[in-house]
Amino acid sequence: MFNKKTNNNKLLPTENKINWTDKVSAISNAVMVIITLLGAILILVELNVMQEQNKYLNRTLMQSYRPIGVMKYKPKDFLKPITINRIPTKNENEISFVYERNLINRGQGLLVFVGHIYYLTYQQIDFRNIFINDGLNISFDTRYSYTRNEPLLPGDTIEIKTTFSNVRFKNSCFIYIISFYKDQDQNLYDTQNLTVIHFQTPVKYKSSQYIAQMDSLKPGAISEDYHLYNNEERIKLIEQFQKLNHPMWKFL
Repeated sequence: MFNKKTNNNKLLPTENKINWTDKVSAISNAVMVIITLLGAILILVELNVMQEQNKYLNRTLMQSYRPIGVMKYKPKDFLKPITINRIPTKNENEISFVYERNLINRGQGLLVFVGHIYYLTYQQIDFRNIFINDGLNISFDTRYSYTRNEPLLPGDTIEIKTTFSNVRFKNSCFIYIISFYKDQDQNLYDTQNLTVIHFQTPVKYKSSQYIAQMDSLKPGAISEDYHLYNNEERIKLIEQFQKLNHPMWKFL
């Protein structure tokens, strides 16, 4: 006779249980995401550490076989590290001379000599950077192409000759020489030598010629720095030689 009423409140506990399960699942997922991110960060940190270690190892290995070209005075000039062979000129405002040095492989590995360039200026400049990026009216060695890539074992030497003809006279000049060479793995290096020479005023040599004596009170100075080219620098260097239409670029 009496209809039983359905009690809808009985569904509430089930609904609450489902909501609580979803929350736990969401938290678990969030925790997993955080753990994954932390793992990824740790992996990246470890990769960076390994990369640094590999770089250090590579540098150490390269040092064990890399060549180092050091420019030294020639044996005949033992008592005078800076000497020149003077060439008479017809103008007292110009001088001509030859300046020679030896490049010695002071490294631990094979030095493959490519060639050298040189430049005379009257003030100190960032020669390597200016030459590669802006270009200069430089002078090249006189080597034939088939004489490039000459191998020098540790302790071997090669002559570096620079000639300056009818350059403007000033009491001081800065001579930059860059010698290019490679190691056994074809990595490219250079040695930049700076020699500062001081002159006295040119005096007459014979009837109508002039020569300039080096200033004995100012013996001059020599400095060097050594450079390993990265890929970008090497490409720029090759492009600069190509612009100057000099075949040395084929060996760099």
